Amino acid sequence: MGSKIFKRKDRKSYYCKLNGKFVKLHANREKALGMWHRLCAEFDESPAAVPTVRTLLKSYFDWFKVNRAESTIVRREPVLKKFSQHYGKLKASAIRPHHVTTWVDELWGKCSTTTRRDHMTMIQAAFS
Repeated sequence: MGSKIFKRKDRKSYYCKLNGKFVKLHANREKALGMWHRLCAEFDESPAAVPTVRTLLKSYFDWFKVNRAESTIVRREPVLKKFSQHYGKLKASAIRPHHVTTWVDELWGKCSTTTRRDHMTMIQAAFS
């Protein structure tokens, strides 16, 4: 989550830092603490709260099958499965752009740039 709450005397309010930004909570300490606890629950980044890549891709593909055309599903499924096999045990928050580009280079390095970009976009869409 973010930082503990702190009071800014110049603003006469309590704040916390969330994702690198300061968030105004409340002037009253008890109310500010309540708001902070609600924010902590919403943005829980504990290890249990962050899904694995496999779980994230499965959830995305379940949604995708319901909301997209069959022809699109058939093309996307093998790409998502291969990425899941390669990085499935990692936490989704640990994936960085170099994971995707390295993976594409290993499996489709000899394909056209369009094909490689399409595969990267498919993975990027799942994480968006």
